[in-house]
Amino acid sequence: MTENNKKKIHEKTIEKISALNKELSENKKTIQKLKTEIKEREKALREKTQNIKDATLTRVLESKQNLLANIKKNRETIEKLKSQLSIKDRELQELTKKIKEIGKESKQKAITEFRERKENVEVKTKAAIQFQRWQFYITFIQTIFGFYLAKTVILKEDAFILITVIFIFGPLLYGGIYTLNDIFDQTFDKKNPRKKHRPLVAKLVSLEEALVFSLLSILTGMFLTFYLFPDLVVFTFAFLLINILYSFKLKHIPVLDILSNAVTHPMRVYLGYYIGGKSNFNLIFLIWYLCCCIFATLRREKDKKKNKESARPVLKYYNLRIFKMLYFIFFTTGFSMLFFMDFVQKIISGILLFITFFSLIGYYKIPFIKRIVNAFKF
Repeated sequence: MTENNKKKIHEKTIEKISALNKELSENKKTIQKLKTEIKEREKALREKTQNIKDATLTRVLESKQNLLANIKKNRETIEKLKSQLSIKDRELQELTKKIKEIGKESKQKAITEFRERKENVEVKTKAAIQFQRWQFYITFIQTIFGFYLAKTVILKEDAFILITVIFIFGPLLYGGIYTLNDIFDQTFDKKNPRKKHRPLVAKLVSLEEALVFSLLSILTGMFLTFYLFPDLVVFTFAFLLINILYSFKLKHIPVLDILSNAVTHPMRVYLGYYIGGKSNFNLIFLIWYLCCCIFATLRREKDKKKNKESARPVLKYYNLRIFKMLYFIFFTTGFSMLFFMDFVQKIISGILLFITFFSLIGYYKIPFIKRIVNAFKF
């Protein structure tokens, strides 16, 4: 190898080394620059991290403060709610106590109302029974007597018919009539010691209730009569008309009060006679009518002696002489009629007149006779 070649190689080598050194120097600069950038970035990162930490810490502190404030607020709210709950609890206890008291009062009130209603029903029922005058229905024995005059033998079906008719004309029709009579006679019944305890006078029932009871009883009796025994409807109207006339007008007219008061009794006899299948007139009815007039006169004589003119104003027109005259007229008429009767009628009429005369004599001396006569409403 020549010297020139070596020299060229050496120069090239030097150039390469120089280039490498130059490149190395540049690389060092680049590395230094990168290190600087890295440091700057690390510094920026640290600053950013510190800022983040500071911001986060600030937010955490703020959150903590807010949380503490909320906790405090919640505690205050809880305390307030506890206070309200305590108040509500006391109110609830008071309300429960009031409800219990109201419940007791309501229960007591309900019991009281039930007792009052029960007592009211009992009073109304008792008043209805008193209105109907059950003790006077013994007078419908006359209906059985009239039936026996028509038919000497009473069969089972006849007994059923008699019981049904007596029920319709007794508790229903006459129950309503007696109630109607009480309505008309309120003023006089107040002055009568024997009648002042009747339901209407004693205010056990109102006037409207008594009127409704009367109308229902009468209408029910008339309806059943029309439905079951159409032939007897005329009797219901006759009984009703006579009793209304008596209550309104006839009871205030002397003598007519006796005649109208007594006439319904032979009508009861004729009712049974008609049911028995006969409708002809029998002089026994007239004899019994005269006997009933005597009993009605006896009743007024008794009331006159007890000074009951305030309860029965018509008594002011009567005196002992008039009573004796009426007894004489009724007895004389009755005994005179015996001459116009057949043998059987004479026997029956004679017995009736004898019983009447015996009752008249024994009324003030024999209590049993007095009770029997008083049972027949005159």
